[in-house]
Amino acid sequence: MLCLALSGCASDTVKQRPGVLEAKSCLKHIGKSVDGYDDYTIRSCTNNGVWVVEGTDQQTGNIERYDFVNKEYTGDLTAETPTSLDALEQGHKEAFLTLQKNLNKALLR
Repeated sequence: MLCLALSGCASDTVKQRPGVLEAKSCLKHIGKSVDGYDDYTIRSCTNNGVWVVEGTDQQTGNIERYDFVNKEYTGDLTAETPTSLDALEQGHKEAFLTLQKNLNKALLR
């Protein structure tokens, strides 16, 4: 009887948490953009979403690189030098974090 009860539990489908779903979707999007973010290309992923993304600066057309794990930005704002998020102005910090959040959200669509 105990065996039947345990086997019934084992057959239940486990709901994956959002971070896992983001990671799976991210891997499918490496080298591509996410819907709604056509100017950004995913370059690498973590186990819960986007790690590195490259985007095109709308004004200059130059490439910007966002490293969400190491919290670094490389682009026109930093003379193409990788720079810690803490060294950026407040508005740029907020834009960096918002981009990360929105890209990960877009991966779940």
